[in-house]
Order: sequence, then C-alpha cells, then structure tokens
Amino acid sequence: MHPLKFNHYGPFPDALLSVTSQLLPNEQLQSAQYLKAGLSNANYWLKTNKQEYLLKFYQASFPQPQLEMQQHLASLGLCPDVIKSDLKANLALFDFMPGENPKMLEFKPLLKLLSQLHQQQSNSPALSFTDYFAQYSTLNYYAEFSTLIDNLLENKAKFEATPGYCHNDLLINNIIVNRDKNETKWFLIDFEYAANNDVFFDLAALCCDFKLEENSETDLLHYYLGHNRLKIDLAQAKTKLHCFKLIYCLLCYFWYASRQLQPEAGLTYQQIQTLLLLKS
Repeated sequence: MHPLKFNHYGPFPDALLSVTSQLLPNEQLQSAQYLKAGLSNANYWLKTNKQEYLLKFYQASFPQPQLEMQQHLASLGLCPDVIKSDLKANLALFDFMPGENPKMLEFKPLLKLLSQLHQQQSNSPALSFTDYFAQYSTLNYYAEFSTLIDNLLENKAKFEATPGYCHNDLLINNIIVNRDKNETKWFLIDFEYAANNDVFFDLAALCCDFKLEENSETDLLHYYLGHNRLKIDLAQAKTKLHCFKLIYCLLCYFWYASRQLQPEAGLTYQQIQTLLLLKS
C-alpha cells in the first residue's frame, strides 16, 4: 500500500481521503507529502485549512503504551502531541514539528531534554536485551557474534543499574531542532520503542549515531552524570558506555540485516568491528 502515490496538492487517493476525513472531519486536506526518512513506518506530512500534521502508519505492532506516554511528554514540551490514534487502522496523527535534524551534538540542550525524559515514571516493563537478541538468534549472521553477546550481557549485569524511561531509538533523525528568531528548541520524535531501560543505552545511541570521538564521549558523560547527580566513577562509566555501544550497534545491525537494509547493515557492522578493536 505504501507509499501512496499522488501529487502533493491532489487529487488525493481515496485511501488517504478516507483516513483524513475520519480523523479530521472538520478540516479540509490541502496538501500531503510522503516522507522518505522513516525505515519502519510510512509517514505523511499533511496540511489542512487549519494546521499541519504528521500521519504515521505503523507497519509493526501498535504502540499504545508509548502513544499514551507521548501525550504526557508533549505536555512537558519534549515532543509533538498525539492528536488521535486508531488501533484498528494501526495509525496515529501527530502535531507536525517543524525543524531540522542536528548536524552536530550540542550537549547542554539535548542532554537536558534527555535527562527530563529519563526522569519520567512509567509502568512499562523494562526492556530485555536477552529477549531482543533472542529474536535474531536463528539468523545465519547471529552465530558470528553469539559469544560476544553472551559476554556483553554478562558484563552488563556487573554494572550498577541506572534506570530511566528511555527513547531506545535515539537516531539523529529522531531529534528535531526548531530554530526561530527568539529561541531554539529541541524535541524528540518516534517513541514506538520507548520503555524503561538503563539510560546508558540512550547515551550509547547518541555516541554511535553522532560518531563521537573519545574526548567528546568523556564530555558527554561528565555533563550527563553531573546534571543528573549520578555518582559513578568516570572510568567505570566509560567502560559501561563501551559495553552499551556494542549492545546498541549489534541490535541495530540485526534489525537492518533482518530487513535486507544492506547499506545500513554494512555501516553498522563496520562500527562493531571498530569498537572491538578499541576494546582490544
């Protein structure tokens, strides 16, 4: 079905008109555009006679708990609001958040935003890396990393836990910077994987996706630990971060490879090999 093919200003396909008329019965669709950035869902930027929206069709399970949590997070100014959702149609409508993806990591605004997210309380079950890896254990390319994964999970258990409500998919594409004449605001989007987890998983994602050098990673840890008053030895924090970076990259690699996204899988595989060289 997706992407739907149409001119930005119409005529629009019946499938799109049917959805928008149900979600926005008092508004008239003026333009629509398919957004290519999403890898796991189909996203459309909609403009009506009243405002702009993001329409998201989920290709996997419907993230009801995450959508409910996102409504709370939106009230805190951390992300776009959820306007409506439809479990049966497996879709959700959001406020459209104008802005751009950051070209570089600015520690203070992003880590303040992330810290506020991590401090939120949720009844969601904690993310289980053991369960996530088990999903890929039958794949041919899993065997190459089987021993490494066992060692990483064993080492992870030795670190003091630093729990929080985490985004768990903290790619650059899921960070929006809105700059106007008066102020700059940072937002997070795409919370479908959000759940309770160790906050070092989100920090690892930032380090990997922004490709931070060691000195920048140290600055990141200094600021985050200090801002959140976490009394963790810096050397231990660096070791823990390296462990979580490997876990993060391995999960990304399996996710890409299992969906035949070869360019992304290849780049992530190279990141894993680089991290292993640094460890040795």
